[in-house]
Amino acid sequence: MPIIIKDLEHLQKELSSRIQKAMELTKNEIFDVVSRKVFKYYNDPVFDGNSTEPRDYDRTGKLMESLTASHITSTKDGFQFTVGWDDDYLIFTYPGWNIQYGRGLSGKNAATGLDVLNYMAEGYHGGYSFFGGHKFWDESLNELGGKSGILNMFERNLRLCGVPLK
Repeated sequence: MPIIIKDLEHLQKELSSRIQKAMELTKNEIFDVVSRKVFKYYNDPVFDGNSTEPRDYDRTGKLMESLTASHITSTKDGFQFTVGWDDDYLIFTYPGWNIQYGRGLSGKNAATGLDVLNYMAEGYHGGYSFFGGHKFWDESLNELGGKSGILNMFERNLRLCGVPLK
């Protein structure tokens, strides 16, 4: 059933609602792709005997557990959301870092969450000790189609939510 728009305020309210729905769909798609890549990172068989379990450090699961997607928020220019890791994860220091295999990017005998995200992006596990060959962050962005792919996804979701685009 078509909606009858009564005035400009009603049009803005209806359009805002549909844009927010389209953003929610887009956010969920991005989160799903990144989440799958993080899961693959944890299951990358790069350790002794192609095991997925490191023998040189204990996994905390913090990387996987800390991936978040924000709520859609209103800004002066429109709406926004984020998918990624918050500041608490970026500064988190992993316990039991094995100095035999290297140092965190900060040069200390500790790895932060930011260090681990950089290792994951460059295809490494356990610092620079085990190369898996998968640059998981790049793979996520490639699967999403980069900036243009994300914009196309959002446009598709706008249409799904009833916003006609030319």
